[in-house]
Amino acid sequence: MHRVAALTSTNMNYLMKRTYLSLFIASVAGLSFADTNSDALVVTGHYSPVENQQFTASTNIISAADIEKSQATSLSELLKQVPGVWVEDQGGAGGLSVISMRGSESNYTLVLLDGVAVNDPTNSRGGAFNLNAINLDSIARVEIVRGAQSAIYGSDALAGVIHIITLDTEAKTNRLQASIGDNDFYQASFQTTGQVDQLGLGLSLSTGDSGTQVDGSQQEQYEILGNLSWKNDAHWLQWNYRLFDADSSHYPEQSGGPEFAATDGLDTSDTKDQSSALQWDYTVNEQWTSLAKASWHQHQEDFHSPGIFPYFAVPENGTNTEFTRTELQWINRISPSDQLWFNIGLGNKQEDGDSTGFVDFGMIMPTDFLLERDINSGFVNANIYLTPELLVQGSLRQDQVEDNKDYNTHQFGVSYQFNSNWRWFANANSGFKLPSFYALGHGLIGNADLKSETVDVWDTGIEWKTAEFSAELTYFKHEYENLIDFEPEAFTNVNRPGVDTSGVEAAFGWQASDQLNLQLHANCIDIDLLQSDSHLLGRPDVTYGAAADYQFNDRWSFRLNYLSVDDRFAASQYTGDSVEETLPQYDKLDAAATWSINQNHRVTLKVANALGENYQTDIGFPAPKHFWHLKWIANW
Repeated sequence: MHRVAALTSTNMNYLMKRTYLSLFIASVAGLSFADTNSDALVVTGHYSPVENQQFTASTNIISAADIEKSQATSLSELLKQVPGVWVEDQGGAGGLSVISMRGSESNYTLVLLDGVAVNDPTNSRGGAFNLNAINLDSIARVEIVRGAQSAIYGSDALAGVIHIITLDTEAKTNRLQASIGDNDFYQASFQTTGQVDQLGLGLSLSTGDSGTQVDGSQQEQYEILGNLSWKNDAHWLQWNYRLFDADSSHYPEQSGGPEFAATDGLDTSDTKDQSSALQWDYTVNEQWTSLAKASWHQHQEDFHSPGIFPYFAVPENGTNTEFTRTELQWINRISPSDQLWFNIGLGNKQEDGDSTGFVDFGMIMPTDFLLERDINSGFVNANIYLTPELLVQGSLRQDQVEDNKDYNTHQFGVSYQFNSNWRWFANANSGFKLPSFYALGHGLIGNADLKSETVDVWDTGIEWKTAEFSAELTYFKHEYENLIDFEPEAFTNVNRPGVDTSGVEAAFGWQASDQLNLQLHANCIDIDLLQSDSHLLGRPDVTYGAAADYQFNDRWSFRLNYLSVDDRFAASQYTGDSVEETLPQYDKLDAAATWSINQNHRVTLKVANALGENYQTDIGFPAPKHFWHLKWIANW
């Protein structure tokens, strides 16, 4: 559900200046967080793993080495360094951190964890995933695919897909990590992976406490991950399981936070996530591989909010929800030659949401709902090299929703490799998102007649790579229709007119010497609400940043990370009425130093917001002025 604020003319001149600056950076820069031309297999955005150069979509790969080099302390901090991705933080680590990809709604990005979809359609944000429910120390790799991916994944992937991959059982590792920081922050984790003959084993255990980096905001959590695999010449069996449990608290959203809230009442939640997947790859012959996969995800949450004083607009409320998704897939890859391959298959997805809740308007009003849906799908994908340089890809998919209409989506892409340094790509995709269970069934504002949200996407870009340089410049345009939002006068959820987003993503990397690596990234996004003078909240039109890594000697290395964030529109209820403000532009600099004690032990000291920039992530929610973080890593 989108949140809007009025776009005032007093900000237009400044906005234009920032936009021109970002476009200038984009024109002289171009990615660089990770090597997008890496030969590593990409498993996201395709029915079977492919090499990066065999994929036409705009993609980023963040490896384990990239994650460690970034010195990020959370997944949200890591993703803010990726072109096209913005993370809206609300309320500190105990609150929400949600993704806006290419200026889209936070529930338009599909999040996968080890191949399992983890978006929850029972929450009030229509299925947006909270990044604070992921422990960064558990992540081995992140794959990011921008643009609609419904032709591959069905509902939910309107703006793109973020795939978080944890344990790699084909690599032998033992790692112990421990961190401490300001205001009682700590994290500890242990991971082990390896192989015994044909059997691969992986286990990860982690626990942590965010401390109170923002007053009132805190999260305590633990996570257990397990992975088993068995492989021979014809068969590959893989199984994974995850359990995540967290207790969190934060000031209510739009309450004015620790600076303006009229009371100290906090939202509290007890969350438990479980997911599991079993996959069987069978190589029938050299031309045919068959894949069968079953996955399961369950989200349970007990949530309570005191409301926002004087409680007229946001009274006390609470919910106890349980959501379960099971999915079956059968995919066949047919490869007559290295220049031609197909994927064809069937799928079934079942979703069940059960929510018991209340709103206290002076009398208790129930908000219960119990919904389920069954979705059957069929899909085909074709890939052909018309010449050694020209790759063409296309996908068609139909999703049949029980007691609803059928949804047909497409994906078409082309890539041309001019030479070993230059590549051009373009894509035209469509996508859809079924209304969330919250939007359909909420006892007070639900609307069973809501239409699905849809999008048409076009993007094109160019990549350049040499031994010392890597660059990417991409232009995109997304046209959304039937956005779901709350209508106060009718006191129900409705479909709004469309929204168009367009813009430029750019990044540049330079290996200046054996010791020094430099990176730049920039985003410029224009968001146009059709038939409306308002503006979407929480999303900057311009962001850009830079990072520098310096290897002083075998023992010492240093990193500086800079991020500049443009104005964002925000709204709050702390006065009793809706207040709309513009959160000002800010610049943030992080600094880190790593000491390699020996081959197996490293210690890193990081200072976040090293210059003490005073800024807010939302109205009344200040960011920490300084945050020091000491981390020890042991490998054997």
